Amino acid sequence: RVDALSAALPSAFRRRGPMARLERRLPRFAGTILAVAFFATTAIAGLSAGGQLDAYFEENGAPRDVAARALGFGVETVTISGIARLRATEVLAAAGIDPRSSLPFLDAEVAREDLEALPLVRSASVRKLFPDQVTIGLVEREPYALWQVDGQIYVISVDGEVIDMFSDDPRYAALPHVVGEGANTRLEDYFAIVHAAGPLRARIRA
Repeated sequence: RVDALSAALPSAFRRRGPMARLERRLPRFAGTILAVAFFATTAIAGLSAGGQLDAYFEENGAPRDVAARALGFGVETVTISGIARLRATEVLAAAGIDPRSSLPFLDAEVAREDLEALPLVRSASVRKLFPDQVTIGLVEREPYALWQVDGQIYVISVDGEVIDMFSDDPRYAALPHVVGEGANTRLEDYFAIVHAAGPLRARIRA
């Protein structure tokens, strides 16, 4: 009778021992999940050893950014306000934003500091708008003149502060040109002479 009863019971009731108890505690499909995880780990290890994984992340960004973009948190829209002389590409490069970026892992404070390190930028603000937008606001310094001293030419603001080195940029080519030690602090004197020159004004170069 015992043998007949055992045969009639489901196998889960008949099996005993540590493995049987472990199987009963594991969730359904645990074996399948573990197998998939094993093969995925093996594949990743193989790609890493072959260098393909590093090349993938080099092209597509850090693993955390790849994962965030897959969940819909990529940077899809960037709104830039306040630019007059800077180019949008220069702003994005300085802020560290490119197609590989993701919003959760974009450090807005670091981006702001990097933007304010640009010579043309007086102040900047960076805001993240989830799930996929960034807004950048800039206040640019106003290039006012070129100052030549000690064989170098600088772009300067109205108060004589150096903004940047002059590099044959067409954005600065038409600026007034002052020359000599301390000339950057005497822009008012220069322009007074130019305005008083009358018909000769167009011929004054520096």
